[in-house]
Amino acid sequence: MTLRGLAIALLALACSAFIGCMTTNADPDPWEGANRGTFAFNEFADKWVVAPAARTWDFVLPDVVETGIDNFFENSRAPVDVLNNVLQGEFEEGYLQAWRFVLNTSFGIAGVIDVASMAAWPDH
Repeated sequence: MTLRGLAIALLALACSAFIGCMTTNADPDPWEGANRGTFAFNEFADKWVVAPAARTWDFVLPDVVETGIDNFFENSRAPVDVLNNVLQGEFEEGYLQAWRFVLNTSFGIAGVIDVASMAAWPDH
């Protein structure tokens, strides 16, 4: 048996052991009504507001504007990526991501233009 087969067998055994621990709760969910209402509202809003707005957005805006907006929000997430890299001990990637943020914010008009990618600066 290969290592992969052994891992699958152990996972199946563990899952079958936990199935025996499951119990049925005779009490109904006290939040079921609110959850169903929220779900119905979200479905309605998605069908009649969000989806038409997204289709209109895609139809009206030129691709270059959409790309600029995407770049801006991607750049605004960079400080979180820097922190994530540092907390994982990936200091070089964090350093490079920090400089990528500085380049795009300074020379890329707040990140609207992805200057770092144009300079072949890696994105982590």
